[in-house]
Amino acid sequence: DGLLVMDRNGDGKINDGTELFGVATQKADGSRAGNGYEAMKIEDSNQDGKLTAADARYSELKLWVDANQDGKTDDGELHGLADFGVVSLDLSALAGSEVDNGNLLGLTSSYTTADGATHDMADVWFAKDVAAAPALNELLAGAPAEVLPAALSTGAAPATSTHQASAGVVSIDRNLLPTDDKNLPLI
Repeated sequence: DGLLVMDRNGDGKINDGTELFGVATQKADGSRAGNGYEAMKIEDSNQDGKLTAADARYSELKLWVDANQDGKTDDGELHGLADFGVVSLDLSALAGSEVDNGNLLGLTSSYTTADGATHDMADVWFAKDVAAAPALNELLAGAPAEVLPAALSTGAAPATSTHQASAGVVSIDRNLLPTDDKNLPLI
């Protein structure tokens, strides 16, 4: 698993939340994106609802795989989407309600690889303190309105599996995350 990022200052590192796709992403009008999918739509230059090679800045998109789970971008941890065979990211997100390791998969869609297979992708709303994972209603307190009906109707409860939603989810450097919603796309 990895986080979708864009090294906006070109220094080879992910320095802060503005280089992640989430609520710290600034839109053209100066406001901030409401979630990771809204942030990704900024890069959909041909407005077809997908991020593909047909979009102007697609080649600048990277996957950050925090191999040593230290929450910092080390050499060799930023990869081009093509390195993993990713050819398309679907921006038509649906409200999610799954909680994994205390983190809400708030919006979900899929990505497609070169072999034509589709895989799950999510806007993950990270818990502030995974050791003391909040109840679902606490996670949903700041969620967009479109998420609430789906989440509440499923009766979702925190996951009991030990699988992490992402490499580095537990130990990610909190300085990288925006201070409010803590939501980022995970593929």
